[in-house]
Amino acid sequence: MRKELHVLTNDRIYMKRGFYTSNNDLANILSSCGKSHKINLICRKSYNSLNYKINVPNLKIIKDSLLSENLYSNKTKLLMISITPFNVLKMIHINFILKTKIRGYVYLRSDGFKEYQSKLGIIGYYLYYFMFKIVTNNLKIIACSNKLSKVKNARLVSPSEIDKTWLSNIKNPNLKKPKLLYIGRIRKEKGIFSLISLLKKVKFQFNFIAIGGNQNKKITDKIFILKEIINFKSLKKKIDRSNIFILPSYTEGSPKVILESLARLRPVIIFDEIKHVKKNYYGVFVCKRNATHLYTTIRYILKNYSKIKKNMKKNKLILKSDFQLQFARIING
Repeated sequence: MRKELHVLTNDRIYMKRGFYTSNNDLANILSSCGKSHKINLICRKSYNSLNYKINVPNLKIIKDSLLSENLYSNKTKLLMISITPFNVLKMIHINFILKTKIRGYVYLRSDGFKEYQSKLGIIGYYLYYFMFKIVTNNLKIIACSNKLSKVKNARLVSPSEIDKTWLSNIKNPNLKKPKLLYIGRIRKEKGIFSLISLLKKVKFQFNFIAIGGNQNKKITDKIFILKEIINFKSLKKKIDRSNIFILPSYTEGSPKVILESLARLRPVIIFDEIKHVKKNYYGVFVCKRNATHLYTTIRYILKNYSKIKKNMKKNKLILKSDFQLQFARIING
């Protein structure tokens, strides 16, 4: 008989002819846990259709009015995905209103201290600290990196969305000029606006595409923002058409886009603030956040592309199946 696992997430779920989320990471996590548990999902509802289908058997959404019927003292195992105001308020509701003692884990996908501080300043830092203390006094930590602020004695996992198909049929890039690519949210804390400002200052010819916007938008003749791409086959094609991937974030835990770029043998540029995500990977270059060093780094990569590509083939990349196995072992333990 499958055990029950309550999963608490800030993500919205669209419920029509199945369950859909805007976050493929959530779908990946639920797939990891759903192989051995019945999943009771505590979440927010979306009234707009979303892109990623959650293919998990024995999944049901728990409404607020039914929380007390589905949470039992000493039997409730909870997985909280990220620390957010919504998740913390639900935990307080469960702990103090329903008087149910919970056990389980919180999964930290990024450095909340740095993210909240980048958005709200010092107030954001202390807001997150308050939530962090409440959550970690009740739940053990699963983390994507041991470099996250205040995180100690965490169980570590390595997030990945790639499978073996990412490692085959790789196209050779055109190296006549830099074809730069970014994939991710178009938000301040992701450093995308900082990167665009730097690129406007460089004097050489290049093409830059940022994928992850709400609509297609031309910034300059060289800089474009495109809508989010859901289909992995289409995403691979975009990576193959580039020759350098740039991740300009101010904070990251273990970004999956690095694995995706390395799998397609495309060098990656990151900035000093997240140099820890380089790990031992070949083909990841740490750059200072200024136009001069960015220009120098891009030139070096293009000049030495064959040698860099040869070394990148030595990388041992974590697959999606590896991540799911890591996560399932922790939840089942």
